[in-house]
Amino acid sequence: MICKQFVKVLFPFRYEKDGNNNLENVIVVNEKGNEKHLFARVGFEGANLRKGVQGLFSATENVSKIVDCYCLECDARAYIGLPRRKDESMLFHTREKKEGNPYSVAVSEIALYLFESGVGFVEMECGFESQSVSDYISCNYFLTEIKSGANYFVAQKRVWNVEEKREERTETRFTVRELLQKVLEPVSGVKEFYSEKEWGHTQEKGIIYSYLYLEEKTEDFERWIHNIRNNYKETYKVLQRYKSLEEDPNVRQQFENSYWVTSYNGTINVSHKTDNDATNLFFEKDFFSKMHSTYYILFLAVLHQRFALLKAMTESVEISNLNLGYEDTKRQLVQIGDYRLQVHRLKCRAFFEKPSYVQHVNDYYELIETSYCVDELYSDLSMRLEEVEQICDVYVERINAHEERLSKRRNAKVEIFVSVFGTIVGLLTVLNEAWELLEKLFGIPQGTLSVPVLVLALFLWIPSVMVCINVVNKVKEIKEITREIKRETPVPEQKKKGK
Repeated sequence: MICKQFVKVLFPFRYEKDGNNNLENVIVVNEKGNEKHLFARVGFEGANLRKGVQGLFSATENVSKIVDCYCLECDARAYIGLPRRKDESMLFHTREKKEGNPYSVAVSEIALYLFESGVGFVEMECGFESQSVSDYISCNYFLTEIKSGANYFVAQKRVWNVEEKREERTETRFTVRELLQKVLEPVSGVKEFYSEKEWGHTQEKGIIYSYLYLEEKTEDFERWIHNIRNNYKETYKVLQRYKSLEEDPNVRQQFENSYWVTSYNGTINVSHKTDNDATNLFFEKDFFSKMHSTYYILFLAVLHQRFALLKAMTESVEISNLNLGYEDTKRQLVQIGDYRLQVHRLKCRAFFEKPSYVQHVNDYYELIETSYCVDELYSDLSMRLEEVEQICDVYVERINAHEERLSKRRNAKVEIFVSVFGTIVGLLTVLNEAWELLEKLFGIPQGTLSVPVLVLALFLWIPSVMVCINVVNKVKEIKEITREIKRETPVPEQKKKGK
């Protein structure tokens, strides 16, 4: 039986950082027609964490902070369809309980985390009325199924009757996805992790973060642990090698009565009572509090690392096209510069080795980093960044070669102009001076054809021919350079005319 528990379900998304995401300024109208703030800025105070790590998630503005944290205001809960009281339960129907009794679930908190990397998370914290571990396992499974419209809440909504000046109750029905869409309305440029058009199936379900404090360690404990860790229904059968918790690499027992269990689908602490009252009090009070602060900060940090790395790797593919023209190549080069800066900024600000001066907290952080394959993704991104930088070198070579061709073509045109113009001016000058000389020596008037004039013209014809040959060669060179330029600058396709 469950003595104490909470569940946070997190849903990742991308968003556009355009400076319009200060959610403290979002105003909505509640059921009584009054204007209320939708979100309040919040932050975390993490005991046992290094000051620099805790500052990354603080509520105050500072240069080290990497995330803005917001919590849904109580007065605005009705705006997104939730009961006004945090502890008021709703009925949660699932695709496997259509004819049975639905689960009773209270959504106590809705929070938003907007990281500077462009990765965000919606957090939905829930509590269950049932004290059954089986119900806990099954309800978590369906709460994270964001794609399924067969799982939905039914809430009692209070509506203010203006004419009669009294409250009336109506039923509202909404899915988890519809709830998330309502919460994310004020955030600019939201792109889901769950859409095939965007990130593919990067993450098909919500991610669980939970604390489960049990009355005792039962015979089903190891089977429960495996299903809880993977967010599996009870119908999933445990592999024989995982029936021993000591053999499961994603389970870490830090105390005699406490287990951290983790996977892609979630991070959960499962603890149980002991025969020591002081130990029990610690897990009911202090440890429960740290699950909302110290341990949760590190969970968010690792979750951000994973999805920020996935986002960066997705963007690296988008800037790796080599079949581009000159102008597109220059634009792509600017994008690569921005991308490299973002990746180095991410590596510098979002990663750390030892976040705490307490060893078992560092062990927990190492466990979830390993479980979410952060080190592997980090290595993959580092290799991808090297490839992008090699592509950048190719872009620079292409741009330099293109600009060199443009410079050659400009120089060739200038040489043609100078040669032709200089030859014409030179011929006219020499011819004019020759006529003046012939007139003085032989009395031949200017403009009169004679044998001496023809001999002089023939003599001047030789450099003219050489100039003409040079001009022809330069024209051929210009044509060849132009063809090379056109080959690397594709003509955009014309839009098809509508029928």
